[in-house]
Amino acid sequence: MSDWFTGSATLVTAVVAISLYYLEKWSKKKNAARIILQEIRRAEDIISSYKEFKQYRFTKKIIATNSWGANIHYFVTDLSQDSRDRISDLYSTGAYLDSLISSIADYNFKKGTEVVDTIQQQLQVQTQQPATAQQNNGSAQIVQVQIPAPWKDIFDDISLNYEPIYNTTVCQKLKHIAQIK
Repeated sequence: MSDWFTGSATLVTAVVAISLYYLEKWSKKKNAARIILQEIRRAEDIISSYKEFKQYRFTKKIIATNSWGANIHYFVTDLSQDSRDRISDLYSTGAYLDSLISSIADYNFKKGTEVVDTIQQQLQVQTQQPATAQQNNGSAQIVQVQIPAPWKDIFDDISLNYEPIYNTTVCQKLKHIAQIK
């Protein structure tokens, strides 16, 4: 009787341990799907905003975190190759746009500091010039020429041609896994 009880207890313990393992794995998969869907929705909202207003805000990252890259292994058997590729394309496109936006912000910051430096140098020169020379300089006209930003075409090409996936069959399976209606 004692051997039967020990064997049964071992079997029950094994079943409980295996059940807990799969329950935890399912929970991680469900939470990963929810986070990925949130990231997809957010990225598509930002890209959609660009389509409407023709500008990206430097304060918003398109791909704040790459949960897809960290959790794709959960969905290899659930999602088709095409679905995985479309999600991966969104993440890589968002990361590329984020890198462009960051580069532009750095460029604009550098350009802004150069303008401030130039103004400060001009003010120093003007205060050192005689009064008659300053009066002559005041009559000069400043001509500004607007040159279109070279990155505008890149943003337009990528963003205006992007086809959203959140409300398509690509994300339907993720929504099912995440238990989102």
